[in-house]
Amino acid sequence: MNERIATERRLNIVESALLYQQFDAVDPAEILKFLNVKPENSGIRFGMQSHNADSAIFVSQDLRIEVCQTRQPLGLDGFASALASPVTRLAFPDAHEKIHQHCMRVFITVGDLTDKSGAPHAYKANLETCTRLTNFMFEQNRPQAIHWHQSNQLVSPQSFKLTLANFEFPTPLYVHPGLFSSNEVINGTKVLGLTTLGAVDLIGKEVIFNEAPVPFHWLYHRTIAFIEMMRNSGSTVSDEDSFGLNKDEVIRIRHCPPSQKHPQGNIALTLEKSGEFPVAEASIPGSQVLSVEPYDADLGPDNPIDRAIITQLKKTAEMLETSKSTFGRRLH
Repeated sequence: MNERIATERRLNIVESALLYQQFDAVDPAEILKFLNVKPENSGIRFGMQSHNADSAIFVSQDLRIEVCQTRQPLGLDGFASALASPVTRLAFPDAHEKIHQHCMRVFITVGDLTDKSGAPHAYKANLETCTRLTNFMFEQNRPQAIHWHQSNQLVSPQSFKLTLANFEFPTPLYVHPGLFSSNEVINGTKVLGLTTLGAVDLIGKEVIFNEAPVPFHWLYHRTIAFIEMMRNSGSTVSDEDSFGLNKDEVIRIRHCPPSQKHPQGNIALTLEKSGEFPVAEASIPGSQVLSVEPYDADLGPDNPIDRAIITQLKKTAEMLETSKSTFGRRLH
């Protein structure tokens, strides 16, 4: 995990950056008005602590928000890992160009004034506050890209707005999927696995979906559905329980012990039965889950199987913009 992201989580800090070639600065008084009229604040009142030509700080009883409207670009090195993500490259193909074009930014920081280090409820509340404020600043000046720090995602303006419109709780914004593959081919399909960055902030653990001979959009849709199911139920799923999105589907749930990379442990999902895709017995781990570090799938457009995977990855961008959230269904 990125060291900065880990530090932000410990301190309940949530940040976003809206990137521009040009914008009209928003009056801090208008930002304050927005913060105090939104019903989601549940009676919390903000005051303006300070402001200057580039930044303003707003505080409530235990929350601090800083909005910087800076006519200078962010350093390009801070985008390197997000730009390297296979999903970023395919869901936002001109991200690299937009990052290099930007010469101004709006940077939002939401954090606690009191000592709630690592408190999950506080972090989730700050996550939602930063989302609302990012959307407000978007409405004033449409950016050419958004860097959402919590999940280290670069998001196109179209994806950001449509995700907020189609998801009451924008889980896709908070969960960055990663790919890994052993390159094994089963029934003509290269196996893929998926890891998450950000699920820990919603359900307390990151998720690994073990390799299966299914397309990426299928893995991603089930992973988001599982996170939504966990988040909405508020309960802990038992080890060896299962869920599925239809009666012909069994996805096994296993809790993995803590590790150096995942001190909270993680949740491993394994496809055991699917009416849509034949699952070879050899591809189903028994009680073992991936113990090696996941690695990115190496997708080559000249390979017909890889081309099919790339096609499905591109469809994922469309799914993020049009799909409604679907909750998982526990089978037994």
